[in-house]
Amino acid sequence: MRASIASDQRVAHGHSDLISEVFHGMTQPLTALECGLELSLRYDKSNAQFRARVRAALESAQFLHQRVVELRQLLEAANPNDHSVP
Repeated sequence: MRASIASDQRVAHGHSDLISEVFHGMTQPLTALECGLELSLRYDKSNAQFRARVRAALESAQFLHQRVVELRQLLEAANPNDHSVP
């Protein structure tokens, strides 16, 4: 019984660490996306500047999307019989 409880605690701690890492990894591209678009609205003087900043924001959004897809795959692998939508 104790081994089962200890195992459950390790799994819960592992999930907590994973979630913490995922959210930490998502914060940077979200911040870059938000700041890049905000700066574009305030300071870009030319079409080229605006396009460059939007391109960088798009790359951040694509990176973030990929991390979310990977997270979904990890969740599905951890719970193969759970077909609910989070």
